[in-house]
Amino acid sequence: MLRPADSGAVGWIPFAVSRGEGIKEIAGRLKEKGLIKSPIGFTLYALIRGSATEFKPGAYSLSPVMSGPAIARTLEAGAPAITVTLPQGATLVDMDRILSSKGVIGAGELIEYDK
Repeated sequence: MLRPADSGAVGWIPFAVSRGEGIKEIAGRLKEKGLIKSPIGFTLYALIRGSATEFKPGAYSLSPVMSGPAIARTLEAGAPAITVTLPQGATLVDMDRILSSKGVIGAGELIEYDK
């Protein structure tokens, strides 16, 4: 259940954790992206380890060759720092697009916040 989803895979898959997102949602999306085999196994592992509430929001690059425990440790450690440059004169829509492309926020989140 916690072995790599695809030990022959090549490359990285972008994955973002949003502030306030729970373990069930995170595990479900990890499964949808082909990063884990079992959302239940991943959730149980994180709960037993005590890391289920310790996942840090941010943008990550994960691989299907990573085991469930390796993914949990990565999400617990936190995402690497991201540099974002917002050009002078950028509109709210432009900023939303730039920030979401870097995985800082979900697409449309900034626009929704402004309403």
